[in-house]
Parts: sequence; structure tokens; C-alpha cells
Amino acid sequence: MRIGINVPDELLKQVREIRPAVNVSQVCREALEQRVEVAGRAAARATRDGAAKQAERLDQELAKPAIEPDWEAYALDDAQVWISTVTPQVWERFIYQADFLRRQGRDETEMVEIWSHGERVEGFAGRLTESVEWFVSQCEHEIETGVSTGQPEKARREYGRAWLGYVNEVRRLLEKHRKDEYERVMAQRSEHRRALPDPELPSQLV
Repeated sequence: MRIGINVPDELLKQVREIRPAVNVSQVCREALEQRVEVAGRAAARATRDGAAKQAERLDQELAKPAIEPDWEAYALDDAQVWISTVTPQVWERFIYQADFLRRQGRDETEMVEIWSHGERVEGFAGRLTESVEWFVSQCEHEIETGVSTGQPEKARREYGRAWLGYVNEVRRLLEKHRKDEYERVMAQRSEHRRALPDPELPSQLV
């Protein structure tokens, strides 16, 4: 198997000066083999020393890292509650706004924070409040590393997609139910018409 490696420009220059006296592939392979051997011996020694118990001890004594909330699970739970309590007026307003955003070519998830709030559910805003400890830990990590993780936007995106997925499935089922009902009524009308007796001609026309 062939792989590429990155080396500093100065080191690459020095290597080129001594080639072909040195086989770069062989040097890299031997270095990797040595690293694997050392790691293997260290792992074997740790196993003999019962390092697993020390790992368990440290896990109990150290502060537990905050675990990222399951935004998709939150969204599905909230969407189920929202659907079970939504009024016809709110539903029609949601449909109007969602269709408007689609016609505008905009991302519907930008409205989920507003839509997901309902009579018995706080929606995305409530989930953010519940998860404040997680966000604080992420903020601290970003300050320490100087690397932004974009967690708020990631949470909003994952929650929004799942919430919309559930609600749009209900919309699809509703539209299917109405279509089926329409087709049933039309079929009944057609059947009724076929069952009507042929009209009789007046005697004067016979």
C-alpha cells in the first residue's frame, strides 16, 4: 500500500542532497515498524501491570466530560408533541410560511426555532437552555484551543432537519389522506351515476 507523507521543506531539501544514498521508503518503513514495536511492548506491559484498573480509577476521580445532546432525538420528541397539540390556525400558518420559504429558495430550518415552540413544548430554544452545560464546556474548549467548533449552528441544523422531517411526514400523510378521500368520493359518484336507470323517452317521441 502506498501512502504520502508530509515533511518540512528544509528536511526535504536535505534528503534530496543525500539521495540516492538513502532509500526514503525504507527509512520511513523502518521508523514505522519501530514505533509499532514500541507501542506493542508498552501495551503488553500496561496489561501485565493492570493498567485497566488505573484507568477505571481515573475515570471515577476525574470530572466527566459533557456529552453532546442528541439533537435529533430532542427534535423528534418535540415534533411529536407539537403535532399532537397544534391548532388548525397554527398548522395553516406553518404551511404558508414553509411554502413561502421554499419558493424563495431559503432553508426552512431557519424558522424551526420559532415553529417548534408550541402549547406544551418549548422547542429548540428550550433544548438550548437545557443544554447550557454542554455549550459552556464547548466555549471553554474553543477558548483553550482557539478553534471554533460551531456547535450552536450544528445543533440548530441537526434539530431543524429532524423536526422538519417529522412534521413534513405528517403533512405528506395528511395530503395522502385527503387525496384518498377525494378519490373515494369521486368513485362513489361515478358508481352512483352508472347505477342510475336509463332515461325513458316520452311516448310522443317514440
